[in-house]
Amino acid sequence: MKKNIIFLIIISIIVMSVFLMKQFLPTLSNDFSQATKEGKGTESIQIQNIIPQQKIASPVLIKGVARGSWFFEAVFPVRLVAEDGTLLASGIAKADDNWQVDSFVPFHAQLIFTSIGHTSGVIEFHKNNLSNSLQKDDEFTIPVTF
Repeated sequence: MKKNIIFLIIISIIVMSVFLMKQFLPTLSNDFSQATKEGKGTESIQIQNIIPQQKIASPVLIKGVARGSWFFEAVFPVRLVAEDGTLLASGIAKADDNWQVDSFVPFHAQLIFTSIGHTSGVIEFHKNNLSNSLQKDDEFTIPVTF
């Protein structure tokens, strides 16, 4: 009798686990797909509060998530570059949680800039690649207007 009850409990837990995975995993996958379609990210980094061609003003606060591999010592570089290649601002994105993981880690960055004479540009997010290995290099850009 005890074995039957334990068996039923184990089966119930397995069934509930499968149900929950089916409920939530497609949502995560769809979020990544939607962010990629919108130009807001890749499988490694996603920007949560800025969309392509969005008008930004200084100071701009950027929020997103990036895989732990993008960080070194909990930071990675961020730059704002005007349409003609002029560097308008540079800064660092800081991890808001433990960065030494393979999963996504929330981050934030703030850029202070002057856009006089410029109407558009890109925000560049650079994987923190201390080894300078081309195989480990990665970058994501998002176009913005001023």
